[in-house]
Amino acid sequence: MERRNRDIKIIDELLYADSLDEDKKADALVLWAKKYFHNNNFVYEGLTLEEEEILLELFYKNIIFLKKHKLDTSQNLLELEKIKSFLDN
Repeated sequence: MERRNRDIKIIDELLYADSLDEDKKADALVLWAKKYFHNNNFVYEGLTLEEEEILLELFYKNIIFLKKHKLDTSQNLLELEKIKSFLDN
């Protein structure tokens, strides 16, 4: 029962992170991943099949979000560097 409660908490925290706006969501997802993947030992044995599907769907959805967020942030940084170099000249 303790393992199941821990696994439900994992889903709840991921659902919460998923509900935030973009910038807060990215930070919350990074913290969530660091909390539960600190030693590459992520096991969710206490979940039902439906709960596993929810977790996996959220997990992969947020991986895609983080990749897009990283790309967008990188592009914004490049634009800012161009503006800065333009203003310096």
